[in-house]
Amino acid sequence: MAEAIDSTDPTSDLSGGERRKMIRSIILAGGEAQVVRLAADFAVSVETIRRDLKALEDEGFVTRVYGGARAATGYVLPHIDMRIGTDRAAKERIARLALSLIEPGMSVFFSGGSTVLALAWLLREGPRIDATTVMIDIGVVLASGVQTNVCLCGGQLSASSRACTGFEAMEMISRRSFDLAFLGASGIDAQRGLLGRSEVHLQLAQVARAQSRRVAAMIPQSSMKSGERLQILNLSQLDYLITDRPPEPALFRGIEAAGGELLF
Repeated sequence: MAEAIDSTDPTSDLSGGERRKMIRSIILAGGEAQVVRLAADFAVSVETIRRDLKALEDEGFVTRVYGGARAATGYVLPHIDMRIGTDRAAKERIARLALSLIEPGMSVFFSGGSTVLALAWLLREGPRIDATTVMIDIGVVLASGVQTNVCLCGGQLSASSRACTGFEAMEMISRRSFDLAFLGASGIDAQRGLLGRSEVHLQLAQVARAQSRRVAAMIPQSSMKSGERLQILNLSQLDYLITDRPPEPALFRGIEAAGGELLF
């Protein structure tokens, strides 16, 4: 449906969809934005910007606050499209390190998330593996290359993460066994271990751990101190922590004491 015309708006060359995409990028880069400033920048009315922010909130991209909006946080992750472009160099470095753990013929599980998706892009060229994932993007990327044995777990589809959750997805995972599982996470703590944002992340991590010989967590340094409160795995349940820079000494010692290996 075409956006309703606001007769009070100054002339703009941007369509509503284009403007909202740019607003989304501004909020992602700065963490938040003010309605008045956005209206001035795009030469439209305050009412138009408020409608834009309402549309972006409905899609899971932002959370509206008094006077503006901020990137979606809390127990709702920012939309996957917003996360894919952030910390790209860090995620690509982590993906290359993760690739070194994979051998031909392995059975490998991939959780959702933009960092794990970066690994899927590299795996398009091999080595050939048996891949299982809950994330549509990862399944499509793997299947677009040399990978032919790709299992996409069904279930309740999250519009913001494009990953499947719920009983059906967990049942499919629990019926398979994996040589290696790659998990994304919202944070990690030297005392509490791997952290997530919801019971969904906890359930997925626990089921994947139970079905896997080894588990690797892929976390950029920028995401390590996220303030999340939900513990999804102990450090002793991790075989590898893969990140882009040396972590703080306490975490380094914690991983070592727990018998895990740190890659950066």
